[in-house]
Amino acid sequence: SISKHSYPNFCNLPETKIAALQSVKDYGFAILSDVPCDEGEILSVISEFGFVRHTNYGALFEVRTTVNANNLAFTNLGLGCHLDNPYRDPAPGIQLLHCLQSSTAGGESILQDGFMAANLLREESPQHFDMLSQQWINYRFQDAHTDLQARAPMLEINDKKELIKVRYNNRSIATLKLPPNKITEFYAAYRHYAEILERKELQITFKLGPGELMLFDNTRIMHARTAFSDVGIRHLQGAYSDLDGLYSTLSVLKAQLLASQSAQDSQ
Repeated sequence: SISKHSYPNFCNLPETKIAALQSVKDYGFAILSDVPCDEGEILSVISEFGFVRHTNYGALFEVRTTVNANNLAFTNLGLGCHLDNPYRDPAPGIQLLHCLQSSTAGGESILQDGFMAANLLREESPQHFDMLSQQWINYRFQDAHTDLQARAPMLEINDKKELIKVRYNNRSIATLKLPPNKITEFYAAYRHYAEILERKELQITFKLGPGELMLFDNTRIMHARTAFSDVGIRHLQGAYSDLDGLYSTLSVLKAQLLASQSAQDSQ
């Protein structure tokens, strides 16, 4: 079963907040329970560890079925594994989804570790890994009021060849501007990575219930969902934040806890 952290304890007990934030740092996600089902509460959750990242959707966004939706997330269709906003530079480091109502059939949440999948890709085909980490591609989101564009590799590595960011969203890749001789190889690598991401044994699937909130690293943990019925109500609110604020809060809390324990030991 997936471990959950009590939101009241998260707010009031440093140990619980440290455990939840450390889970995001180590595993890429955490789930909070007993979050009040009030609209906008998600912003209060962010204020407990960092800062709200405003986007063209505002401080927060609604996830429920919409007529003439400009985003597949606002329909009741299933969603494949993806990371949000790869067309931003930088992309938001954290995404939160808070369930306010859920009486539909289906709509299970799926999480997938993009780093683990990329390391599997590296093992199965070093050439495909190199292609996705070395070739920069264009990402774009456009509607009547917005035109967001970014250019980056799908898999970003540091000087130690370690994965540090993933940008994967098959609905947000713009026209590939690669040399003709690279196009076929790129698509082969892209298809291979996509196939790994859809392996069920690598995914975590669960139903997010009212009062539950998932908080995940949007540069690592991909999310998806199964389709849900058009009978009943499914209402989530989402928002973005950034990793630097979370890491700062975690570091300060751990230092404070250590200092407190040291003071007690010396008495």
